[in-house]
Amino acid sequence: MTVIRFTATNTNWVCPTGVTSIEIQATGGGGNPVTYSHGGGGGEFAQKTAYATTPGNSYTITVGGPGGDSWFAPGASAAEGSAVCIAKAGSSSSTAAGTGGTGDVLYDGGTANLGGGGGAGSTGVGG
Repeated sequence: MTVIRFTATNTNWVCPTGVTSIEIQATGGGGNPVTYSHGGGGGEFAQKTAYATTPGNSYTITVGGPGGDSWFAPGASAAEGSAVCIAKAGSSSSTAAGTGGTGDVLYDGGTANLGGGGGAGSTGVGG
């Protein structure tokens, strides 16, 4: 399997000869922190396990920066509304995680923590 990583904000990808199916993995951007008291929520992970492609056709790939969704859609310069895989961004206005994307496998992003969490207590004999 060949892995191609995209980091540009918006990219048109042309499917190469011989490629008839791809796996898509996307992560939404983390939320922009609104204040210095907390960061934004974490971006969602979305995966499309087997998406049929046509060699020579163009597809749109958008990588969400801070507060932005990441997605994959058929067609050059396609809109997010036609995407087959969407990873939602974390919230910039609260500590909420990114949720509500599209794909075969979805994992919500993490929530931001105000000031960091305390460590768990432990009892017992050390090794």
